[in-house]
Amino acid sequence: MYIYEVIALIASLSLLSYASLEDIKKREISDKVWLVYLLFGILVRFMDMLTNPTIDHVFDILISIGVPIGLFLLMYYLGLLFGGADAKAFICIALTVPKPLTSSPIVSGYLLPFYSISIFDNAILLSLTTIPLNLAYNVSWLLTGHSLFDGLEKEPITKKVIAFFTCRKVKASVVKSSPNFHTAEELIQAPDGTKRRRIKLMIRLSEGEEDEAIPDAEYILAHYYLPLIVFVTLGFIASLLVGDIIVLIVQIIVTPFI
Repeated sequence: MYIYEVIALIASLSLLSYASLEDIKKREISDKVWLVYLLFGILVRFMDMLTNPTIDHVFDILISIGVPIGLFLLMYYLGLLFGGADAKAFICIALTVPKPLTSSPIVSGYLLPFYSISIFDNAILLSLTTIPLNLAYNVSWLLTGHSLFDGLEKEPITKKVIAFFTCRKVKASVVKSSPNFHTAEELIQAPDGTKRRRIKLMIRLSEGEEDEAIPDAEYILAHYYLPLIVFVTLGFIASLLVGDIIVLIVQIIVTPFI
């Protein structure tokens, strides 16, 4: 492994880990983190160019940086999947480690030539782990004899099924005080003037929840939310160990038929 790859690896894991902790605690990441990350990226690319100053290598690196950054910016401006901090993280990754490191993955697996896209694949897949966690939590809740949809009996069965996998029952006081939970219920006014509770499957992460929108109940349905940057960090680590998890799964499925 080249010295600039070591610098890229240490800088990426350190800054992504720090950003993850900041986002969990404050739901905010200082732009100074991304500025420092960009400076490391520029340093690494400078050392890379000194090590291999050929035209072919420079062109290859520019493509490996430009294509993912263009994709991430497009996704950000279209409002798909992530917010500003997450887009900045992927841009920094694309600059700092545009291609797979020479010694990774350590265990086995395959990485896409656009390394940051493999990390993106891993982050999205790992973020889905909240689904089985919600499922296990809700099953245990039902086994204790509690109702999961009390006060929501009039809601469509399809919304209840989706909520069963994407939400969990939490104390309303916890939802109000913890940044890790966002209410999955809201009060709406019926045509006759009465208010009823409704399942809210979509959440806004840019703004805090309004207290008056939370139903007056001890326990309510809530979305459990961890910042995507946490899964980006875990996805980076996974890429070093096993490569692109999605590609690995496809290989496992397809290999017996080849």
